[in-house]
Amino acid sequence: MDFQTLGSRVKLLLNEDPSVVNYYLSADLSAVINLANYDICRETLGIESTGSVNTVSGTYEYGLSASYMTNNQHLAIRGVFYNTFQLQLVSVDDVCWQYGDTRPLGDPQKYMIWNNLIILDKTPQEAKELKIFFYKKPATLVDNTATPELGDEYHMAIVYLAAAYLTVKDKDKLEESTFYQRYLFLISRLKSLKMSYDSFKIPLDPYLERGRR
Repeated sequence: MDFQTLGSRVKLLLNEDPSVVNYYLSADLSAVINLANYDICRETLGIESTGSVNTVSGTYEYGLSASYMTNNQHLAIRGVFYNTFQLQLVSVDDVCWQYGDTRPLGDPQKYMIWNNLIILDKTPQEAKELKIFFYKKPATLVDNTATPELGDEYHMAIVYLAAAYLTVKDKDKLEESTFYQRYLFLISRLKSLKMSYDSFKIPLDPYLERGRR
């Protein structure tokens, strides 16, 4: 469904004529559809993407773009590879306890995330590629013909959640909304299907296989 169709479906749920320009075609409707789209992307980690950073000799910290989804206040990253070798994710305390403010020179083996920085456990001595597999934030829907990056199977979940957001002003009472209950039923099935699908995927192929040591 495109953005306009999503809005029409929400209005139909609310017993309104989707062809009439009124309150629910205002910025409020656009905002709740985008909010629902964002919340579902965060809940399901439904949009996979890749990025890369070119390392610089003598530098162990690199900034990441604002497109990374956050999950439980952490950037949602699937894996990081340095010149095809997969790095191990460790906590900030692990790296700081081991190295303090200094880093040994050499090829990194581990990485940590601090705010929007990726920090390596060793300082590279040459320029190589950091390949990052991550889950991204959805693009904001603006044009009527724009389509959510989530698959078609998620579009009715967006509709139900947007309808719930419009009709329940107190977020603590969302559970009482019929639209929200429909959303929960649908999203639970979609998450189960995604887990089944992910279990059959070859992890991060071809980088994982080529990066084994």
